[in-house]
Amino acid sequence: MNIIVCAKQIVDPETPAAAFKIDSDAKRAVPPKDRSMVISDYDANAMEAALKLKDAHGGKVSVLSLGGGAPQERLSCTA
Repeated sequence: MNIIVCAKQIVDPETPAAAFKIDSDAKRAVPPKDRSMVISDYDANAMEAALKLKDAHGGKVSVLSLGGGAPQERLSCTA
């Protein structure tokens, strides 16, 4: 069984709202550059479920992530 999990990097949810700036041209919040990016809690749960399925049924787990940065640094599972 091959399992694919999509993961997204997000600004650490513990970041205070006051640390964000508003880009009036793009009409969106701009995260602070000095804050770390983390894998979404939902995606981390999906990765854990995929690893449990792999343990129960065998196979391989692949994680896909798009965007800038280095998502592999945030993935700490080695199973």
